[in-house]
Amino acid sequence: MIIRRYRANDLPALVELSNLENPLPASLSIARYAEDNIPPDRLLVRFVGEEGGRLMASAAIVGGVFAELGTFQVGLVVHPDYRGRGHGRALWDLLERQLAFLAWKKLLAQTWADREAALAMLSRRGFAVAHEDLFLRRSLARYEKPADFSERIRRVELQGIVIRLYAEINDNDKERRLWRIFEDSEADVPHAVPYRKRDFEEWKKAFAGPSMDTGTYVVALDGKEFVGVTGLVLTGGRGAPAMPLITGTVPAWRGRGIATAVKYTAMELYK
Repeated sequence: MIIRRYRANDLPALVELSNLENPLPASLSIARYAEDNIPPDRLLVRFVGEEGGRLMASAAIVGGVFAELGTFQVGLVVHPDYRGRGHGRALWDLLERQLAFLAWKKLLAQTWADREAALAMLSRRGFAVAHEDLFLRRSLARYEKPADFSERIRRVELQGIVIRLYAEINDNDKERRLWRIFEDSEADVPHAVPYRKRDFEEWKKAFAGPSMDTGTYVVALDGKEFVGVTGLVLTGGRGAPAMPLITGTVPAWRGRGIATAVKYTAMELYK
């Protein structure tokens, strides 16, 4: 295996490699948008492994994403056909040499719970499970409107809350209201490390990407204020499996059925 620095023209092969075992595959166009809009304060150190001219492994260190200084995320992918040959170990040793130049305090790594070999490798290197996410899959082809749909919406409306499609709201401040509720809600969700809130400009650039379709966003309004929100992220583009963005409710309005009402409304839209 030849190890070298990542080059921009590696992106198609890298996306293909990353998608091999990913239940939420990314499209090349969406990956390219992310590549072209990396924040200037983001640390990104990337290597790839080649064999016979084929990109068959990648390794990366990412920094500047987290609220806690000195926190970095490491990533490592080896093509299934090339595993068990020491390629992953060689790339990991390279990452460790790179980390020696960084004032790191905490390292994060992500994998799927059923990847026993990856979990064992991380455990041998001192990692311990700090946070787990549960992913559930729902087929819209088999989705039926819940029997209590109308009653759920009515209960919320009786509290003075209006459920609207974000795309139907026409005022100059709606982007900033969306930014505030998304970032505040994300910061309330448990993470392995504290969430770093993005400023408006960073958030706006991320949400302008092709994976963020504002036509999928549903909001709950108390007057003009957004008190509930949900939406989709289309990592693979239209027609591919989509992942819900956070369904958030501001603290003062939690426990009143708003999250269920916006999710019910959104599911009818997606269907």
